[in-house]
Amino acid sequence: MVNKNVIQSYLLTVARYDANIYAKRILLHIVKANQDYLQGEKLSGVINIDEDLFKDREYSFDIKSILGDEEDNNYRRVIKAFHSLQDRFIEFGDGEGGSVRLSFIERVYAKPRSGIVKFRMSELMYKAFADYSKGFRKYEFGLTMSFNSVYSIRFYELMSGQKNPLTYTIDDLKNMFGLEGKYKLTADFVRRVIEPAQAELNEKSPYTFSFKLNKKGRSYHSITFTPIFQPQYASEEAEKHELSKRIGSSAYLTREERTYLNEHFQMSPKQIKNNHDTFFNAKKKRGDFLLNFFDKIRTNAYKNNASNKIGYLISALKKDLENDLG
Repeated sequence: MVNKNVIQSYLLTVARYDANIYAKRILLHIVKANQDYLQGEKLSGVINIDEDLFKDREYSFDIKSILGDEEDNNYRRVIKAFHSLQDRFIEFGDGEGGSVRLSFIERVYAKPRSGIVKFRMSELMYKAFADYSKGFRKYEFGLTMSFNSVYSIRFYELMSGQKNPLTYTIDDLKNMFGLEGKYKLTADFVRRVIEPAQAELNEKSPYTFSFKLNKKGRSYHSITFTPIFQPQYASEEAEKHELSKRIGSSAYLTREERTYLNEHFQMSPKQIKNNHDTFFNAKKKRGDFLLNFFDKIRTNAYKNNASNKIGYLISALKKDLENDLG
C-alpha cells in the first residue's frame, strides 16, 4: 500500500461517532477517495465515484481494500461495517451551541461474490468531510490502515501535527468516541481505551502522547494530552506528498469556483496556488457565497475598466479580508 499524506477536516477529527475498526477504515478510504477525486487522480481502493445532478455521490468500493492484510478474509464483517455506517449518525457542532446530525452513508448495496459494495453519500455529508474552514489534520494513510484499534486511529488523528497540549473533559472524550454511558470508572476508561491506543502509537507512529488526569474537587474531570513527535517513525514517502503539492486549491475551492477563476479571470492553477493564503482565507470567510463574491468583483472590474483583472481580484479579496479584521 502506497503511504501518502491525507488531509482530513478537523470537523471529522473531533466529530462524535462510534465505529469499529472496519467501519473506521471505510471512513478513511472515503476521505482519501474524495481527495483523489477532486485532484483527478486514480482512485486507490475505490473503483469509482459517480456524481448525479443533485450532487449526491455513488461510491463503488473494493471490499479487499478494507481488510487488514492478506490473511484477513472476513468479507462479512466488512459488509456488516458498511451497514453499520448506514445506521449510524455523525454529529457536528455549529460553534453556537447547536448541532447537525447526519447518517454517514445511504443505500448500501453489497455484492459479496463480486467483492464490491456500492453506497451513496449526500452532498451535505461529503462537504462536511471536506470542510477545512475550522482547520485540518494531515496524516499518513498507510499508517492509519495498519492500526489494530479504532481508538489508536482517533488519537493519531488528534495528535498528528499537533504541537500544543490538548485538554478534554472525560465526558467530552467519551462522547467523541461514542462511548456515552460506558466505563463509569475513569480507571477502566484509561485502561481499556487510552493506554492501549498510546501503546500502539508508541510502537509505530510518528505522533504519540503522554497524558495527565486532572481533578475537579475529589473526582477526575479532564485529561490533558501532550503530543510527542517520534521522528524515527516518520514516513519519507508520505512527506513527498505535501498539502500544496498534492491537493492544491481543490482542498478548499470547489470545481465551480476554480472553473470560474479560469474562465473569467484567466487564472491558471499555478496562479491560484501562488495566492493560496488569500483564496484559503477568502473561502473561510465567504464559504458557499464565495462564487457570488467572485462575480461581484468581476462586475466591478469591468465597471472600472481594470486592465489587470487578476490583480484587481486579489486586491479586492485582500481588502475584504482586511475589513473583516478591522
